[in-house]
Amino acid sequence: MYLPDLRKLSLSITHGASSLWGLLLIFLEQATMTELAKKDATGLVCVMLDVHIWSGRRHLEKTDLIHANPEFRKLPEKELANLGSVKICDPDDIKKFQKVKGKAERALKRAGLPILGAIGVPDHLFEAVHKELVGYQAEFLALEAAFLKGYDARVEAWKLKHTLENPGWTHLFGNIPSASHVAGRLSFDFHPYRISAPADDLQPELNERFDEQMKGLKGELLTEVAAEANVLMADYLMGTDPATGVTKKREHVTPKTLGPLKRAAEKLKNFQFLDPSIGPLASVISELLDTLPTVGRIDGPNLIKVWSLARMLSSPAQAAQMAVLAAEGKDFEEIFTVAPGPASVKREAGTVVSSEMAAEGFDLDAVAQPMTTPINATTNQHDSMLDNLAAFF
Repeated sequence: MYLPDLRKLSLSITHGASSLWGLLLIFLEQATMTELAKKDATGLVCVMLDVHIWSGRRHLEKTDLIHANPEFRKLPEKELANLGSVKICDPDDIKKFQKVKGKAERALKRAGLPILGAIGVPDHLFEAVHKELVGYQAEFLALEAAFLKGYDARVEAWKLKHTLENPGWTHLFGNIPSASHVAGRLSFDFHPYRISAPADDLQPELNERFDEQMKGLKGELLTEVAAEANVLMADYLMGTDPATGVTKKREHVTPKTLGPLKRAAEKLKNFQFLDPSIGPLASVISELLDTLPTVGRIDGPNLIKVWSLARMLSSPAQAAQMAVLAAEGKDFEEIFTVAPGPASVKREAGTVVSSEMAAEGFDLDAVAQPMTTPINATTNQHDSMLDNLAAFF
């Protein structure tokens, strides 16, 4: 808000109106000084997972090694070198806790995006995520109670397993931590909160880092979308020939293999409030998926569509270009296909392949690779996008 300009404007107003204008200016000044501009991550609840898991080990001391061989007296002290650790309980018991933590991390990753050391979850998903995390917390606490209840017996069983045949290792099980000590090393919690800019609009320099983080959310989103597209191409659209061991393009896929694209579309829908182009991009992906068979094989022209979409989304930069076209109102047919005309259109960047060519058995391996020249302000974005999409194989 720049008030001096408003005062200059008031000079051109009549005297009576100017008095009213002056009162309005005073009111605006007071409002500006007493109220902070509310700049926050609107639409997001940040969740920080706080899980601690005991390692199931204790540090290996120099005396432990000297007991087995006096020559180990020459080893450096622990201030200089870490001599490692010794497992004092079955690692499988510890893995159960790690598994629960992993499920909680995946739930957050599935619903949100990394932001300021936490995961930002859209408002409309937070209730479901909260319920899921509470469930994992209960599962963790149940595991903890069962583990601590049988802690002494578990440690003793592990000790016997490794010392019956090697009695010389018994000394490694000295100084075993108590169950109460281990209980202090096991915990599962999560902290939901909201974030906002540290200063008001009158001090924008104090908000620069915060603003950068907010702008980076779109990049994080498109990076995750690109990762899903690359998973689709590497794991589902490509396959290894059992006879030759050669990796090549699959001639068909099934609806079940489209999971990565469906997840990408869902993630985009959930975060469409970040940028006006995100929602339209999600719609384009969904519209294309709606044209594909829901049962049986996906091949020919339909497989061409899947490859085109995956290749375009596999790069965050290209996905951003695609989002711009979608925001301009172009549907997937306009983005991915050429205008009516010959079966193929030759361009300097490569060959655009139509669905009809694919259906007739056109050799997709003969298609040129895409150009990587960036689109500039004087280039028709639609045509350039087609050039880049031309060689999805």
